Amino acid sequence: MMDIKSKNKVSSQSIGATNRTKRYVNAVLVLLLLVTSIIACDDSDYDSDAASPALPLTIADTSVRAAGYGQYRLKTLSGTELNIAVDLSALPSVSSLAVTKTINTEVDESFGTNGVMELPISNGADTYTYDYTALVEDVDQLIGLSFTASDGSNEVTSDLTLIVTVSPRDNIPTKKWAWTGKIWVDGGNAPDLKDCEKDNFFFFNADSTVTVDYGANTAAGDCAFDGFTVYDKWYLTEDEQFFVIESHGLFDPTPVVEQYRVEKFDTDVIQMSIDIDLSVFGLSTEETFLYEYTARQK
Repeated sequence: MMDIKSKNKVSSQSIGATNRTKRYVNAVLVLLLLVTSIIACDDSDYDSDAASPALPLTIADTSVRAAGYGQYRLKTLSGTELNIAVDLSALPSVSSLAVTKTINTEVDESFGTNGVMELPISNGADTYTYDYTALVEDVDQLIGLSFTASDGSNEVTSDLTLIVTVSPRDNIPTKKWAWTGKIWVDGGNAPDLKDCEKDNFFFFNADSTVTVDYGANTAAGDCAFDGFTVYDKWYLTEDEQFFVIESHGLFDPTPVVEQYRVEKFDTDVIQMSIDIDLSVFGLSTEETFLYEYTARQK
């Protein structure tokens, strides 16, 4: 049977353990409160910065604000003209406005004068619209356009970051295009791509010329006349509705212009249709065929 001394000893040990536990819990609570306070302060500063536009920038009447003081961000395609409206009302009287271009945070020395372009503002103007066309060279780069306005004593700056992705149009010359499909639409959607055509690659070059690699299966059977068509030029109409190929015969200089209707067009696939006169074979003058080309790395 436990005596009173033993009971008191056990009781003291229990009380001591309980006190240590309370002190530990209190310390943890204080630490959590401190961390929460720090995070709350950081969030407050972050939110405050995010609400500070500096020089407000809009594109197509739309704000492209990003978090942070005077920060803006936009995803766009190469070849797109951006009309960037700069609101100068942050300064009572603007005496100068300049834009600096950076690529991956390094100043682009080829832009303007050593990377800086002075913009011609009118006296008393409260806005200025700067036109910038996203370049193919901007693709997959971190492009920065930093706008700085000054009234002679003070400066205000806003930074626009552009994330430029290659457009389907600009992508065409960067790939080789495998001939992956030919459907005779008016023939019951019958597949019409010959075996010897399945290893053909088309190169629609940046200078508008066309190069064809007929592959190993060529100059025999269904492809006996490979090379008899000389391709002169290709182009995509401005509205991207038609893909045009100009050619002539190897033994006949008569120009041939084929205007294909663009059915599907992205960076991976081009599908286009055309009507072919097959009346000589007892068919109609407008037999529709659908062609498919799939992008491959050069």
